Amino acid sequence: MTRDLRLSIWVLALAYFLFYTPYAALAKALTSGALLDTGPVPGLTVLPATVAATVVVTMLILATTGWWRTMDRLHLGRLAIPVPSRWIALAGLAEAVVIGTTTLAYSFAGVSIVFMMLLMRGGVLLMSPFVDRLHQRRIRWFSALALGLCLLALSLALTDPAGTAMTTGAWLVVAAYLGGYLIRFQVMGVLAKSHERAANLRYFAEEQLVATPVLLLVLSLVALVGGDSVQPLRDGFTSLPAGVLVPALAVGGLYALLSLFGTLIYLDRNENSYAVPVNRSASLVAGVVARPPHILRIAAGWRPISAAACRWSLSSAWILPASST
Repeated sequence: MTRDLRLSIWVLALAYFLFYTPYAALAKALTSGALLDTGPVPGLTVLPATVAATVVVTMLILATTGWWRTMDRLHLGRLAIPVPSRWIALAGLAEAVVIGTTTLAYSFAGVSIVFMMLLMRGGVLLMSPFVDRLHQRRIRWFSALALGLCLLALSLALTDPAGTAMTTGAWLVVAAYLGGYLIRFQVMGVLAKSHERAANLRYFAEEQLVATPVLLLVLSLVALVGGDSVQPLRDGFTSLPAGVLVPALAVGGLYALLSLFGTLIYLDRNENSYAVPVNRSASLVAGVVARPPHILRIAAGWRPISAAACRWSLSSAWILPASST
């Protein structure tokens, strides 16, 4: 096995970190009011523009890479229309939930960005060994150790009362996020995550073809038929505040790119207990870096995660060797 293949997952992790950092910082700054003089912008108001940008950038990725050619086809006369298989379509619906809840997670006033990330990432970490056992994947010692260190980082952070305030809406977002990932991992373990590159690319292409367009369609329908409670979402389609459009589109574009690399990490042929800590550590470090004073000094008042939790989170990445079997 060549060195570039052994290091491939770490190249993906670096790219994931590089796109996740500005995404998290910009999403939090935009919705908290730190970016604009107009004050905080509700997460639901930002969502239509961000999802629309994610759709466009994702479709550009599929078109420019040629990965759309790996998809199944529906033949209508001389036309061959790319369509997802039934189970990958289900995973795409689950990914739509993940996309929507990821952006909403950073929009709750008074809720720490890193604390939300710890709950969401920790939940995915906890489910990874159970999914491996279900699909009869061997969990190697270094994967188990890295997984344990990541979970220890979570427990250390949760014992710190600073920045742990949560609302009912925030808990619901976390629950929906984890449910979406559970479905994705189940489908991924059966139809992809293999030595066959074409199978992995097919999964990515078909899942993404469903996920973002469906989410945009659902948001449109909710805004159209919903009552007064969805007025912030309706405002995102009809009266987006001045100055919000460009940063909201940037958030969506960044999400499409980080989703590309994050999904490819999950599709790595190694066990979930290996791939998930790589992905989660990269995103957690990105969340820490995205907080002031690291990137957005203008958004004062956000308290950083405890130093102990940071050290344990970072240490998990060093346990995982840059090799695969």
